[in-house]
Amino acid sequence: MKGDFSRFTFDPKKRYTRVLLQQGRVLLDADWNEMAEIHCHDLRNVIRDLIGPHGGPMDKCGFRIIGSAASTRQKGQLRRGKRHLRRGDFLIGDGRYYVDGVACENSFETTYCTQPDFPSKPLKKGVYLVYLDVWERHITHIEDHEIREVDLGGQDTATRMKVVWQVKVHRLSRSMTCAAIDRCWLDFTHKWQPKNRGMLCAIAESNAGITPANRGYSGFESHLYRVEIHKAGRVTEKPTFKWSRENGTVAYVIGSIQVDTSSDISTVSLKKPSQSVFLALQRHDWVEVLDDYCVLETRPGSLLQVKEIDEASSQITLQGHCSESICRDLSRLCLVRRWDQKQGDGSEIQDGAVVIREGSDDNSWLDLENGIRIRFDPGGQYRTGDYWLIPARAETGGIEWPCSDGNPLSKPPFDIYHHFAPLSIINVDELGKVNVRDCRLAFRLKLQRPVVVKKKP
Repeated sequence: MKGDFSRFTFDPKKRYTRVLLQQGRVLLDADWNEMAEIHCHDLRNVIRDLIGPHGGPMDKCGFRIIGSAASTRQKGQLRRGKRHLRRGDFLIGDGRYYVDGVACENSFETTYCTQPDFPSKPLKKGVYLVYLDVWERHITHIEDHEIREVDLGGQDTATRMKVVWQVKVHRLSRSMTCAAIDRCWLDFTHKWQPKNRGMLCAIAESNAGITPANRGYSGFESHLYRVEIHKAGRVTEKPTFKWSRENGTVAYVIGSIQVDTSSDISTVSLKKPSQSVFLALQRHDWVEVLDDYCVLETRPGSLLQVKEIDEASSQITLQGHCSESICRDLSRLCLVRRWDQKQGDGSEIQDGAVVIREGSDDNSWLDLENGIRIRFDPGGQYRTGDYWLIPARAETGGIEWPCSDGNPLSKPPFDIYHHFAPLSIINVDELGKVNVRDCRLAFRLKLQRPVVVKKKP
């Protein structure tokens, strides 16, 4: 979540049930957000306990997969939509479906190729497992301008979390039954979302020598540092990370991009920039050029270095150019986001990001700034977008990080957790017709009036 937050305090292991305000106290964002997390965590646990890993209501069970070769008794849009299917495409029915307690709602019938958050190409001949990938996306006024109250003169307020559902396919080597899919379901999910996606340890160390693990921060202001995986993979594949002292919140919408291939220079025009743009960006800063598709497909953007800043024309000149697949459609959201890693700080920079170095000894620490150092434990399988947050406090001269006997502990990432559910098994033939075997589960909650038992006289 790239927002202007102080820190995050929710911990399910503490088993807190409420956050209680006291009179005459300062109201902090962390308290409010912990209350929202407690409610969401409890509600989803109840739903999962009642329904199970996944399922939909019998009368409105959503995400039915309907192939071009299938017959349907449904009338209206669903039947009309079938006539317009392309070869290798299929319909996704409307309705609700719950995955690990998360409610997914498809308000209108759509197709695999035109679904809102994961448009895909038609499928070729073969057998496929169709499944639902569900996760939460953080939304700010940049992604949804209606969030911001215009009467506040451009200032934003709260942000939102949005449930994103994506219907995806996994090619199978042979035809399988739904029961067989259930038996090996964990094998599929561990492949899509590996368990060990990295462990990170952080310390604050003063120039005078090693101090207690959380008491060496030398910055003059409090910050929420963000360490985020850029390029995915294991350490042998040279994965990389980027970091921000402001939780990655410095971002601006792109109006247009012009690339000079002869000089390898990109000129980016910003849409509705404010004065803060030119105060927040400096020459030699690394900025990430990315769009909606990067977020929805869990792909990194292109890291380019700021060469010039033209305040009068609201343009920034970047050294290099972004990938052809990024910002190819400027009708979708495209933006530049500032990161704070620097060339020549002792770390190995590759394509604008810092190469991950794993280890467990004192030579494995990587410097960020102001005494903050991080270390990655061996054996991680890193995924783009996973991140760690390090609250640094000027008042104490330290960072907030768990310790045991004065030694910092390693933590898993604040990952964007994905929830999965099987929907169907499909067979696409040579003509692109799709035959479907439904794997969804449906439930019916039947309420009954209490039975009054009359006592015998």
